[in-house]
Amino acid sequence: ETLWHARDGGSLASRPEPPLFSASPPKLGDPSGKDLVGNETALKILKILTAKTHDGKSTGTPLLDLCHACWMMTALKEEEFAKAQESLEKKIIADREAMEADLGARASVAGGALAAVEQA
Repeated sequence: ETLWHARDGGSLASRPEPPLFSASPPKLGDPSGKDLVGNETALKILKILTAKTHDGKSTGTPLLDLCHACWMMTALKEEEFAKAQESLEKKIIADREAMEADLGARASVAGGALAAVEQA
C-alpha cells in the first residue's frame, strides 16, 4: 500500500484523512490471470507452463520457480523498505525534538538577555 504524507505548516508529515486515493488490487476471477492479461495471453502463458521439452521435462517448473524467487525478492525489499521508513520516521521525530529543545534554550537565553538590557 502506498502512503502519501502531507505537511501542514511546520508540523510533521502525516497521512491525509480521508486518503487522497487508494490502489485496488486486481480482481482475479480464476488462477490463470486472464482478468489481468486477457484470454489470449493467459492461454499462451498456460501453454508455456504446461509445455514439455524434447526429453519430456516440464518447462513450467523453472518458470514458476523464477516467479517465486521474484515474489520473494519483492517481499524482502518491501520488508526492508518498511524497516527503513520506520527508522527514518523515528530519526525525524528525534531530530525535531532536539531542535525544539535547542530553540527553547536559545529563547530562554534571549529572554534573559532582553531582561538584562531592559534593567540597565
